[in-house]
This record gives sequence, C-alpha cells and structure tokens, in this order.
Amino acid sequence: MTDINAHSLLNEAREAREKLALLGGHDRLLAKIDSMLALHHHHGGQLLTLKNWLDQAERILK
Repeated sequence: MTDINAHSLLNEAREAREKLALLGGHDRLLAKIDSMLALHHHHGGQLLTLKNWLDQAERILK
C-alpha cells in the first residue's frame, strides 16, 4: 500500500470540500469530510477513509 501524505491529503480535502459546497446537494459527504477535517490528529485508517471520500467527491465533481 502506498504511504498517504497527510498534509497533502488534508489540503486536497479542503479544496474538494469547498468545491462540493459550491456545487450543493452533497450535504452528507460534506459532513463526513468536515468531521475528518475537524480532527487534530489522523491515524492511517482515518486518512484512508478520507482518501475514499475524496475519490467519491472527485467522481461527483467531474
């Protein structure tokens, strides 16, 4: 499994979150991303979950 760069992933999450908010209609995914961004520390499982949510957001934003 590839190492996940937490800093880059969190920046990507912030950007995707803003784009989804502007698009509208994806409140549940926004809430999930927001809950992860609110944490101060992230372990590997949380980062993997966030990556999966970002993949989902990417499919929506295309």
